[in-house]
Amino acid sequence: MASVQLIAQSSDMTAAEVIFSSGHRAFTIITHASHVVVAWINYVVQSYAPPANSRQVVGLHIERASRNGTIALLELCVCNLCLVYQLRHRSDLHPPVRLYEFLNDDRFCFAGVAVVQAMISLRREYALMVRAAVDLGDTASRRLQREDLQLARLDQLARAVLRIEIIRTDEVPRSVLLERVLLLQHIPDACTGAVFSYEICRNLLG
Repeated sequence: MASVQLIAQSSDMTAAEVIFSSGHRAFTIITHASHVVVAWINYVVQSYAPPANSRQVVGLHIERASRNGTIALLELCVCNLCLVYQLRHRSDLHPPVRLYEFLNDDRFCFAGVAVVQAMISLRREYALMVRAAVDLGDTASRRLQREDLQLARLDQLARAVLRIEIIRTDEVPRSVLLERVLLLQHIPDACTGAVFSYEICRNLLG
């Protein structure tokens, strides 16, 4: 389980601090507004852009509107900063140009489970191109010399790499995470994927 403390809320976004049972913290912003996405990216680039010839890991996770539906949520996490961009409810016809630039920025490497499939979907559905990526299953399989992790889920990778259990809120319907305004208790489920994708990759590559 996780605890949540509301930091700020407006018509454009909700900001909250999430503390997971593992002790990991994430300052999470959930938004449909382009200007909030741009501000988050600008802060991350200013604060975490790495020196030359190195890359900063960014956790990446997507949530679909249905099992085979379009991408509704794009989750990004750098250190303890998480952005949940509600593509389904986005304020403009297209995502902001700054997001295109960020995903294509060679200084950042985007890590996730089945990240290649996520990249293909982002490109096909929103013309968002991820330039550099790390597949967590493939990386864990090689680093830990365990072939069974090649196609592992996020919770399995967290158990193998971080030695923690990811506990999600019981029986949260997918539709709940797709609401424009999330209840506080559902915010952890909206950012778990990106937060632990970042932590797993940081551990594997650290």
